[in-house]
Amino acid sequence: MAAVLACGPGGVVSHVTALALHGFASKEPARAPVHVSMVGTDGGRRPGIRPHRVPALAPSDWQRIEGIPVTAPVPTLLDVAGAVPSHTLERAYAQATRDGRARPEAIEAALVRRGPIPGAGRLRSLVSGSTGPAFTRSEAEERLLEWIGKAGLPRPETNGRVGGLELDCVWRTSRVVVEVDGFAFHGSRKSFEADRRRDARLSSLGYRIVRITWRQLDLEPVATVTRIAQVLAVAGSERSARRA
Repeated sequence: MAAVLACGPGGVVSHVTALALHGFASKEPARAPVHVSMVGTDGGRRPGIRPHRVPALAPSDWQRIEGIPVTAPVPTLLDVAGAVPSHTLERAYAQATRDGRARPEAIEAALVRRGPIPGAGRLRSLVSGSTGPAFTRSEAEERLLEWIGKAGLPRPETNGRVGGLELDCVWRTSRVVVEVDGFAFHGSRKSFEADRRRDARLSSLGYRIVRITWRQLDLEPVATVTRIAQVLAVAGSERSARRA
């Protein structure tokens, strides 16, 4: 609210800050700038605020969350479509559409009205259903943890942070990480390179990375958890050998 007031009348929280306020993504670090959209002007630069100039804000484009003016779910998804990793966008889309806060047809109509924007292809792939099963982050975690429990594997830490990265599942003692990815954008060079940078960072810290897709989790749960068990077993054997 302080950021909105600092920007003057008509400002609304937007972009990745709005994504976090809606609960579609993890809360941003305390030192992250607050994104604020304003009509006609970006309001100049202010410490801790990332301003955005927009041509207009219709009444349907924003709402209040605990008194704070914030872009509505549909324009928020459009704002971040080209600015967040593909798995973050997929999770946000899944949650927004599952709980009824954003309808696919409303997102498609908004894309047409706004015209070319970064990440439009990503959102259209989600709207068309080409991503297959769309779990929310919590649903994917619940399903994965259920199968991990059935396999008798130790329960991992979920949404833990390693090396500044937020991870889906991590076994710190075994130094094994599981990332549950969407699969709509595997052909995207940007997405591919971002994933490789994450993997390289984790590898440099001594972690093994297992990547699985929501589709594998939905259609091949036994094979998926078996792969995880094999990696954990290898990591455990190597740890025992080092101690010996």
